[in-house]
Amino acid sequence: MNRFSLLLVLGVGLHSLSAQVLNFSPLEYERKKSINRLLDQGDLSPLDLAFQNGEAGVLWFYVLASHRTPEETRSYEYAKKLLSQLPGHTQNIIDRIEAAAEQTKDVRVDEKNHIVGLEKLPETEEQLKAWESLANRARITTAREFNELDELGSIECVQTLMTYLDDVRCIGLDPGGSGGGYWLPDPNNRRAVRSLQRILKDQSPAKDLMPEGGGSWPKLEPILQRFKQWWLDDASKPWRGTIYKTSRSHLLPGTPDVPRATDAARPGLESPRRDTQWSILVILCLATLAAVLGVTKLRRG
Repeated sequence: MNRFSLLLVLGVGLHSLSAQVLNFSPLEYERKKSINRLLDQGDLSPLDLAFQNGEAGVLWFYVLASHRTPEETRSYEYAKKLLSQLPGHTQNIIDRIEAAAEQTKDVRVDEKNHIVGLEKLPETEEQLKAWESLANRARITTAREFNELDELGSIECVQTLMTYLDDVRCIGLDPGGSGGGYWLPDPNNRRAVRSLQRILKDQSPAKDLMPEGGGSWPKLEPILQRFKQWWLDDASKPWRGTIYKTSRSHLLPGTPDVPRATDAARPGLESPRRDTQWSILVILCLATLAAVLGVTKLRRG
């Protein structure tokens, strides 16, 4: 093997270590039973394995699952810790928000409180599936995606929510309560503000403007401006020390000169996957160096 080939092998190895595509696939039933059995025994190793393999879908499942027992709560907290260390863990939620917005962009309520935009009957199986998805989205929208972001509450979740402060799109329709009918849902920027408030709590820059006890909302614009200014002030530094790259990270308010990461672990938390990668990297470098020196020695001999 010549020197060029050795360097090429090393380059491929380095790229495979630095790049990781997260897997957001849902947890299969049989595997879920097996994992639950271990978690109930206090064995958290299945979550470690999911983290090392970049299985964000598995970790999201346990972040969003109910946690009533001590064992469930321990799994929930540990899954949150690990998931927060996987850069890009909010991308799947972003994709779902965008897909839902696209599906329901033409859906509205007419003057007779009828849903408009669903009249065309499907002609193929693919159209039927798309229509069913659209109909479900239009008939009940619970802002689930935004709720999931504030449930995890990671640095990346806050950054993702900040990118929706100028998003006035409404996804689907909300049911109108016991009286029937449907209402237009809150726009995405209002949903984002609600989630940011839940994460930041007393640290929220707009806490004095937010309604308490379910009261009516004040004007949204002053609240949005408070959050945008907060993002540019020193108070938000813990949340923007590193900007995690997603398809929306370029929409963050302002252009702060901070490092951007695609595979950096969350600050303050240990990353077993990163430790393993560095061990492999050192071995690859030493092996390549030894091989290059060996080839050079043979040529001189």
